Amino acid sequence: MTSHQASFCPYCGQRTIQESDSSFPYCGKCSRYIFPDGADAPSVPATTPESQQLVGIRGWLILVAIGIVLNPILLLFTIISNLSASSEYAWVIDLYPTLGTLNTVDTFGSIILLTLSGILLFAFFGKRRSAPRLFIWINVVSIGIQIITVMVGTSLWTELPELAMEFIPSTVGSIIASVVWIVYFNISKRVKATFVH
Repeated sequence: MTSHQASFCPYCGQRTIQESDSSFPYCGKCSRYIFPDGADAPSVPATTPESQQLVGIRGWLILVAIGIVLNPILLLFTIISNLSASSEYAWVIDLYPTLGTLNTVDTFGSIILLTLSGILLFAFFGKRRSAPRLFIWINVVSIGIQIITVMVGTSLWTELPELAMEFIPSTVGSIIASVVWIVYFNISKRVKATFVH
């Protein structure tokens, strides 16, 4: 069988690829084989790979993108609020030392997450290959910080039960949300097709 050689795609000008298992060159940009005289052979399957349809920050990734943009702002606000509270309500912390420990854990945890979130912001919108791994690690770190927060906060059940009832359930909810996003980034075809640079 004589293979039809073509250096460039006649449709877009993109350099074609000669695949070892095909007699015809393939254009990755057009997602199609190039046949003699530009005629498509009817026996060749459909031309658009599924991965081409999934490329881009769309679908559930839009929610992730919004969160990645807002998260550094919220973390910065948390850090400023915690630092202000540690001096403004020092007398309360003296009465309930657990609150001081919680404030310290939350502040340092927020500083770590703020640093990582800034890096993720550029990696995500640059569609870097490192973005999914970085996103997962940020969520793992977040889960670790929140677990420590819950462990420290359990003593509030006896000291300040009303406050404990308010923050512990919300912290557990945040942990569950982080786990869900970690699973999504591990199995999503769109994530694998989008972050390739």
